[in-house]
Amino acid sequence: MGQYGSVANGTGEPGEVRVPGAVITIDPYRGRNRVLAWLWITVQVPVRGGAWSPLDKVDIVIWDESKRTVLFREGPHSAREAARRKAEVLAEVEAEGVGEFLRSQQVAESRIGPVSVQVPRASPTRYVVASIRRWFS
Repeated sequence: MGQYGSVANGTGEPGEVRVPGAVITIDPYRGRNRVLAWLWITVQVPVRGGAWSPLDKVDIVIWDESKRTVLFREGPHSAREAARRKAEVLAEVEAEGVGEFLRSQQVAESRIGPVSVQVPRASPTRYVVASIRRWFS
């Protein structure tokens, strides 16, 4: 494998795998809103005690070579699941290349066919207000 498929020359972080054009890592799961996540953790730790480990969720991340731009993020995974999925992603990236892997992931996540959009329902008071306005105009 040379410098690819392993930590290159000891210059990378532990668990970081360099492939041509990208770096594959495992990062802590961030969720959608960091503030709410940390608030939830601080509330749940005293309630659940020491047996609860909220930080065991991780994401699999593919960065560009400079590690400035995230190209792909998948998760949350448990530690065991993340190691298995990272090996699968690494095998796919080495076989197909980063660009083709990213395209295949976009196609897999895309929705084909009609997209349903929820239309907000008007409340009964809106109907009354609208009819009163029409009456007096």
